[in-house]
Amino acid sequence: MSFQSCTNKLDILPEGAPSKASYWKTKEDAVKGANGLYNLYDDEDFYGRGFAWFLNASDDMVTGRNNAQAENIRTFNRNYIGGGYTESQWQMRYAIIKQANEILRYVPSIAMDEKLKNRILGEANFNAGYMYFQLAANYADERAGVPIVTVENMDNEKATPRAANVEENYLHIEKLLKSAADQLPFLMS
Repeated sequence: MSFQSCTNKLDILPEGAPSKASYWKTKEDAVKGANGLYNLYDDEDFYGRGFAWFLNASDDMVTGRNNAQAENIRTFNRNYIGGGYTESQWQMRYAIIKQANEILRYVPSIAMDEKLKNRILGEANFNAGYMYFQLAANYADERAGVPIVTVENMDNEKATPRAANVEENYLHIEKLLKSAADQLPFLMS
């Protein structure tokens, strides 16, 4: 009878969903995080049907059938509670902003190629700026802007209040896009 050591069976890789404790450690985590910025772009509502219903509130689209949700969007009915076609627009764009903020928080401390790191940070800044631009265009005006969620306030337990006005949103967008321009590689065609 012989006894063999089985220490390699004790070396178990973590399984299940990544957590903040186990993620944002490697270059691969940073790349996957950046790729995750684009996940919702393919959702049908992101730039498909859900986004197109905003046109129903202009003179560019005719519904062509009886449709209560579309009629409430078209007439800007402020008493209409159900968001229906346009409800997910806000949530999806803030999900991308959250992903961008996670990247901006964690990727700077990952040891990796600086060019790749800058590109990933640039993509995060660009995507956040682009999402705020769309949110501001659809939901903000001189009376109130959209909430500006940043790395500094993203963990607050209380909801982030709306910006004072759309101008505040545009100043934040400008800051994000200038950062992106500094971080992203310059490609000549």
